[in-house]
Amino acid sequence: MRKFITGMFLLMGLHGWGQVDTLNPLTKKQIADSMFKHLNNYLPTEKLFNRLLFDDTIQSISWNSSSIGNSWNNNPATADLIYGALNELKNMSIDTSLVPSSIQIYDSVSAYIGEVEFDLDSYFFPIGIADFSYDYVDINRNIQQGNLFEDNQVLFVTNPSLIIESKRLSMIAPLFDYFDSEQMGIVFKKENFYSNRKSSDDIVNIELEHNRQIMELNWDEVYEFTPTEDSIQKFRVKVIYSDNSYLETYFIINTPELYLKNELKSVSFPGCTKLHLDGDDKIEISGNKLKWCWIPRCASDKRVFKPYILLTGYRPPVFGQSFRKTWKIYNFEHQSLLNSLRDNNYDVLLVKFNIHAKPYSHGMEQSAELLVKFLELLNELKGGQGSGQENIIQGSSMSADIARLALLRMEKKHFEDNNYTHHHSRLFIAYDANFYGANLPLAYQNQVYSYFYHPAPSFMGLSTFFGVKQFFSTYLFATMQQKTVKELLMYHATAYDDNLFNAPNYQTSYTPTHHWRRQGVLNALDAVDNGQHIFPMPIACRNIAISLGKISETNNVNEDAKIPFNNPGQYWRDFDLGLWKFKIRASKYISGGEYTELFRRKKIGLSWTSFTMDHRLHVTEMQEIDMASGSYLEGTGNVISVANWTYFTLLNIIDGRDYFTHKPVVTALGINKDLWPSNGSMTLNVQQMGLMFTDRDHLIPNQDESNHFGYPNLGRPNDHFQVTPFEAIYVDKKINPHIRLDGDDQTDLAQLNNFILNEVEPWYLGLQNNHVGAQARSNYRYHSYRRAKYQIVVGDTVTPTTDPGEYTVESNGKLTLKSEKIHVKAGVHFKSGSIVHIIPEYAACSDSKSSAVTDDQTNSGSSNTEINDTERQTTSDVNLFPNPTSNKCTIESNNLEKVLEVNVFNLTGNQLLLIFNETTRLDLDTDSLKSGTYILKIRTENGMFSKQLIKL
Repeated sequence: MRKFITGMFLLMGLHGWGQVDTLNPLTKKQIADSMFKHLNNYLPTEKLFNRLLFDDTIQSISWNSSSIGNSWNNNPATADLIYGALNELKNMSIDTSLVPSSIQIYDSVSAYIGEVEFDLDSYFFPIGIADFSYDYVDINRNIQQGNLFEDNQVLFVTNPSLIIESKRLSMIAPLFDYFDSEQMGIVFKKENFYSNRKSSDDIVNIELEHNRQIMELNWDEVYEFTPTEDSIQKFRVKVIYSDNSYLETYFIINTPELYLKNELKSVSFPGCTKLHLDGDDKIEISGNKLKWCWIPRCASDKRVFKPYILLTGYRPPVFGQSFRKTWKIYNFEHQSLLNSLRDNNYDVLLVKFNIHAKPYSHGMEQSAELLVKFLELLNELKGGQGSGQENIIQGSSMSADIARLALLRMEKKHFEDNNYTHHHSRLFIAYDANFYGANLPLAYQNQVYSYFYHPAPSFMGLSTFFGVKQFFSTYLFATMQQKTVKELLMYHATAYDDNLFNAPNYQTSYTPTHHWRRQGVLNALDAVDNGQHIFPMPIACRNIAISLGKISETNNVNEDAKIPFNNPGQYWRDFDLGLWKFKIRASKYISGGEYTELFRRKKIGLSWTSFTMDHRLHVTEMQEIDMASGSYLEGTGNVISVANWTYFTLLNIIDGRDYFTHKPVVTALGINKDLWPSNGSMTLNVQQMGLMFTDRDHLIPNQDESNHFGYPNLGRPNDHFQVTPFEAIYVDKKINPHIRLDGDDQTDLAQLNNFILNEVEPWYLGLQNNHVGAQARSNYRYHSYRRAKYQIVVGDTVTPTTDPGEYTVESNGKLTLKSEKIHVKAGVHFKSGSIVHIIPEYAACSDSKSSAVTDDQTNSGSSNTEINDTERQTTSDVNLFPNPTSNKCTIESNNLEKVLEVNVFNLTGNQLLLIFNETTRLDLDTDSLKSGTYILKIRTENGMFSKQLIKL
């Protein structure tokens, strides 16, 4: 201990020592084996405390373990402490296989928790029991008494009667931490009993105290409890052996985000309905699982009719993936988006995958296989091609890749196999996806690997505050090693070397690239590529994309952003304390032949028992994806934040720059990589590319630009598929968190919702440039069912949101159009053999079997007939100005007829205001309306009109 304190003093003060680069870079294990090898045969436990080499003790637990867990208020046992204790015991061992590694323990525990959380929406925490004897040799005392002598830093035994002290390390603590759910549990499992003193069969009783209640538990018996509204949950455990000896420990489970769960409880969740009676709404293939939650439409008849399938993205156990939470994220935080869909008679199906229960074997290809099975089952349960309703699939983040792979596989098989049905999906929404790879900063990935293999020393025993958080260090390492993470990232640290930083001296320079596991997913996509787009995309459905990044510029260029992002190339950390150096920086574009130091961590040994550690990474030809203009993760989902807290608790408190870019806009929108700037910045101005216009008449550059969303073909109608495979895109001028929009601007949220609803089921629908039936084989009847609240217009040039072109129902096509008004204009063809239903009615919550459905119209030829509904079309209209508005809006008729009545509805169809009037001009006070999008139904002397109003 004296050497350690002296060393820390030198570390903080003697900067000149930083030039010493010649010390032997041996591992601590090698040094210990050399120093103590002649003592091994004298150790009864085969564990020697001295082998820890004090100044690099991971947690400094062993020598004060008797004080751990004596009470809840004074050093209770935690997951950090038991992981650290087992790590120290492993370092003490002559044979390191005698104690499991932290990653072995974590992998086993996290897989169990992942499976329970997936199936039961609860966390069951396995509790670890460690009970070890170990030896301690007082070297100075034995040398003084002639039992030992030291020669060239090696100890030799001169008297076999060595003075050896026997010590004991015992502890009971959770093997998972910091996560919580509405319902939790703890469980004792025999495989989590670690000891060289006893066996699990020696335990005759496990006594648990919680909330002043004492109970006895058996092996594998789960004690379930509802957590208290506190940041920690307290337990006392007493384990009694058959010889009446016992262990007793007070331990805690951290639940710092429990308030989020309390907030979750208040969210109105409709709950899940069984989709069919013969199963558990789950599909399993080789242990990989998909599970869904059916939330029926407003007028459900106990079967799925109009599916809106929402696939969740990558969500580690730290977040949880309960269906209630998914509902909160995509409904409560998205201005009742899902409720709006249900009110429009859509069945919402939430889908998740058990990736975290099988982290090394369940990846995106396996998830796509499960999704194919799910779509096959869903189409069968909803009546297959006869139901008429096509699926809509929202692939959030990672799941966008899963969805497109599944759809491509199904399309390919459908055309090759006459017995295989179609996937019956008409719309694919890529929601903040990562088509060119997701981002976790490469420098921080290197930090995770460096600290896992070579943890930082504690500071004078205060490891719980200053040193490495052992559990989270293992958690971060395991996250980097997961199959799905390696498949997702644009750059992965171990793509160059799987043994990154496991040696004390590791220096390398290379061009970063993706991991070979990601290449496997790309190869799978290429195998089903139809060649229609710049990268593999399904062709039977309309493809649209949403990015939560910004239209242009990097994240740090944002006047509205209060979060301090780094510029490309800036340092997150840059310390040089002489004996200890640490550098970690944001990446920037680096041209070929140039190398930039992205990561450096160096520690110089202070005594003959120490070792030198030097880790360096230099890169070239790297894109600045870390700082590109995209969405970001926040809170415990932010790897930088968690890593800083794990490795540098104090520094993280002082320096708040802990946010990073998640993915760039060009990635989310699938912009052609050949169009990216030559400087490698990955920063594009989508408006300047001509992709962001919304005016159908004045497609002039730099005019009528949209601040919120755009349709690519408006700017570049002849070549937009060479720019992006998406037919419509959404992106605004403000950086947003990835997926979580609970703090977003309400006006922007209204625009985002409006974009989605306009694509899913708009109030006004224009249809053009489509061949109903061409999606499928010619011998397969394909049914398209399209509905709008007020009006459907079909023709060859009726909407600016789709390329101009004729609308044709092929011989194998079946088309149903349903709206208050339906107009069939020039450019529409119904081929011989096609079936067309024209239904001039709309009921938001109508049953699927409508009494207004007409007889089938089987056509023998093409038709350009215009079909009008019962409400006469007029040339008159009304104007709103200003629109958008902040507090007042004026309504005026073009022909100066009187405005008689104004109804104001929100997007879910709820009436908010009703105003009677008999003047040609009405001033509408909007102070009572929240920011968002509203529909006005205006009745004049000459008819009824609907207008959209945006309240700022």
